[in-house]
Amino acid sequence: MHYVSTDVSEYACKQYAHDQRDISQWAPGKPFDLVVCHGVLQYLNNEQASAAILNLATATGHLLYLEVPTKHDHEHVIDAGSTDLDCHWRSGDWYRRRLAPHFLQVGAGLWAQRSGAVPFYELESCC
Repeated sequence: MHYVSTDVSEYACKQYAHDQRDISQWAPGKPFDLVVCHGVLQYLNNEQASAAILNLATATGHLLYLEVPTKHDHEHVIDAGSTDLDCHWRSGDWYRRRLAPHFLQVGAGLWAQRSGAVPFYELESCC
């Protein structure tokens, strides 16, 4: 198995041996079978987040696992006492509109690359 771990934080890169990359400005030279983007997009402004989604689409050969809290999550799900609230709170629709040209939402945070070769049974995908 080959993996690449990236972070924009110089500290995190030194501490955990990540490659320092800014997903809003960088895409790998070849796609990966699985890309994990966890807790990143909410810290980017709209332009950066849109660019990052395009780069995630380029990076994803088959599946993207995406975790990003939305405005709804902020209002109804998140524990404000234990969560960083200094974020860009966007609607789920804002993300879906940008993801939809590239990905099929499978559910539970998984998005399948539309150009990928992952077949799904009818009830395995939510959209």
